[in-house]
Amino acid sequence: MPTTKKHIILVNYDFPPNKGIGGRRWGKLAKEFAEQNCIVHVIKAEALSDTEKSVWSEEVNSRSIFVHALPGVYPRILLTQPSNFFEKLQYRKALNAVKKNYKGTPYDISLGWETHLVPKLNELAKKHPIEWVFATGAPWDMLRVVAEWKKEHPFIKYWADFRDPWLNARNYGMPFLSPEKKKEEEEKTQSVIQHADVLSAPAIQILEHFSSLNFIPPDNKKFFHLKHFHSEPKLTEQSFGFSSREITIEYGGEIYLDTEPFLEEMSKDLTKLRESDPALYERLQLNFHSTSFEKIKAIFKHHPCVRISDSIGKKIEDRITQAHWCIILLADHNKDFFTTKYFEYQTLGTPYLYLGAKGEVLQTIENENRGTTWINFFQSLLKNEPLDSQTFIQEAHENNSLSFRVNEMLEHMKSFD
Repeated sequence: MPTTKKHIILVNYDFPPNKGIGGRRWGKLAKEFAEQNCIVHVIKAEALSDTEKSVWSEEVNSRSIFVHALPGVYPRILLTQPSNFFEKLQYRKALNAVKKNYKGTPYDISLGWETHLVPKLNELAKKHPIEWVFATGAPWDMLRVVAEWKKEHPFIKYWADFRDPWLNARNYGMPFLSPEKKKEEEEKTQSVIQHADVLSAPAIQILEHFSSLNFIPPDNKKFFHLKHFHSEPKLTEQSFGFSSREITIEYGGEIYLDTEPFLEEMSKDLTKLRESDPALYERLQLNFHSTSFEKIKAIFKHHPCVRISDSIGKKIEDRITQAHWCIILLADHNKDFFTTKYFEYQTLGTPYLYLGAKGEVLQTIENENRGTTWINFFQSLLKNEPLDSQTFIQEAHENNSLSFRVNEMLEHMKSFD
């Protein structure tokens, strides 16, 4: 291992201890970069709350990770759902001000952050021998800021990571932008694509969309498929007693856009099972751990076998380890996206029960014998022959581990030396 440490900057708006999923991917990557002889200078936004912290806060503690928290500029009223007339008035006023003062989508929380971000980038580049700057979105405008900054620092390489789709996203207000605002957002995207040295994403479809925009030559080598990963390379021991009469199914996470119809079908199936085989129905325990409490409650209100609790953070791993099945829930627009959970849960030894649209994720689950669909499972229940979860393989491959992933990145970075 080289003795000289490599200095890198990571711009991640909600890096831990900020609460939220936005810092999970790069929190883990930063920790592994530190393990791989790098000094990581993190630039993040100040947390909105001192009481609510990321469940991954402890994982990013390292003597080689230095975190710089900068004040947010985006109006806080726009981060809430207005509940009365006064709040609605304030919300509309703030939204109109953002639309007037900034380009692109008004729902980008990094708008205006440039006033703090650029001075901090300059300060770090002056104090330390920075070789690479990484920026990960969403939010998006800060990626544009780093791209513009990079033009003034040509000897520093820029790695832009897209955790989500950008222009073709179904959120961030993208589908409803006016032609003028959409063009402004396209110009931001073009700046990032043209000035970044590497463009990465966990889903190859995101990269394919950027390639289709023709902002760079089709043979350009910028694109890098930075897949998600698992933190533990070895399978953990299961502690569930499979002689138990109950059939336990666990789900942890939000109920994302367009996934409700699949849960509604599951509810209808449970009704059929209760009518045809009430004894088997009584053996089922479906546990949902989610902040989408009301959505789940409304769908399964007639089913006592479905139990709902708030999100339990990392404790979900213990629950899944002791369960027979673990639900993977995907809508049509992300049926080909291999999420963080998809890899992380492979270390827990519990097979997948897939609920959602047919795509690459389901195909891989079936090809690798990692589980089955809810439809197949439900049919086995109707026959009173529940599928045996122990017949499925659930092992975490080393080449999907965090350390393997960062080694891939470091090797790619060497090609620019």
